[in-house]
Amino acid sequence: MPTYRRFQAYFRIPSWIVVKRANIAFVTTLLVGFALITLIYVDAGCGTIPPEIVRLERQKESTQIADRQKTLVQAQGDASKWLLGLASGALIGFITLRMKDRSDERLIESAPMTAYALLVLSIYGSYLVSDSTLQIMTRRPIECLYGNFFRFPLLIQFWTLFAAVMLLGGWLLRPNSSRLAICVLMFFFIPSAGMSANDDRQKCVDHWIEDHRFSRRPAAGFVPMIIQGIENKSQVQLPNSCTAVESLLDQVRANSANQDEFYQRLNNLHDELAHPDASYGTVVAKLVKFMDIFNYSFGVLRIVTKQDDFKVFLGGDDTGFAPWVDPLRPGRYRIIIKKGTKEVYANDSFEIVADREQVIDLDNLKK
Repeated sequence: MPTYRRFQAYFRIPSWIVVKRANIAFVTTLLVGFALITLIYVDAGCGTIPPEIVRLERQKESTQIADRQKTLVQAQGDASKWLLGLASGALIGFITLRMKDRSDERLIESAPMTAYALLVLSIYGSYLVSDSTLQIMTRRPIECLYGNFFRFPLLIQFWTLFAAVMLLGGWLLRPNSSRLAICVLMFFFIPSAGMSANDDRQKCVDHWIEDHRFSRRPAAGFVPMIIQGIENKSQVQLPNSCTAVESLLDQVRANSANQDEFYQRLNNLHDELAHPDASYGTVVAKLVKFMDIFNYSFGVLRIVTKQDDFKVFLGGDDTGFAPWVDPLRPGRYRIIIKKGTKEVYANDSFEIVADREQVIDLDNLKK
């Protein structure tokens, strides 16, 4: 007699209270799946608007834009409904089989119970598809139609359903159920681990825009592609951090008199880098030269403020406006920060230390 049966008989515990291995597999898969899926979904970023859509937007062909986006939403919704029907039908079928013969415990073994949990997660994915569409239509920028925030729920629907079918198929052929469950779950979580680095960079862009109190415009969606173009030109990989992305944006902003000019430069950079074989202008050349710092050991200087009109001078050179962040080779630097003509901070020997970020908070300077 199995251990849980002896335990149940000895203590006269009702059978519905007994926690078997299959129940643990079901609850664990369900709870861990719900938690991970929700966390990834909430944290998913927006994508990049395709160049063709941007071209139409510049030409004010709003009807064509709306038609394309409507088609995208409808296609996602149709696929979601199809997957929902398959998952719901499979779940109802197995529940019916179980209710038909409650004495047959084969359908409540670990493998089928794990598959039931995956089917429930697939149905949850259907809800997230609907929620993502509602969020984009009411709260989030339209760029999210082209990012993981919109794409991820449908992937969850498909891969959880696929994992459930594979698990049940393997269980029917009777291999080792535990090993099969582990393999299927690992396969299921591969798509979430492969989230695009571009979406992480887009989140950094969104943070930079918020920090600098800029309005969000379509050109902001070009930044991941601009970074890729600069990486290709310089043959240097930008570190996977928001500090690196923000420092690159500060280099672009340093050449821009205002917000309008900054976004125009992003548009120009995107158009320029879309033709990798063509010669490039002064801004691209400056960014390519800037990338060289990431070939060496460097420290980071970050200047933070919630105010406007602070100019940063490094070694006597005007490097742009604060907030400002820059990777610098280790050493001592002369740093001056002005607001208008007034000097608010000066240090003739500010030491930059390798692999360390140092912060100057202009809103909390000691008087």
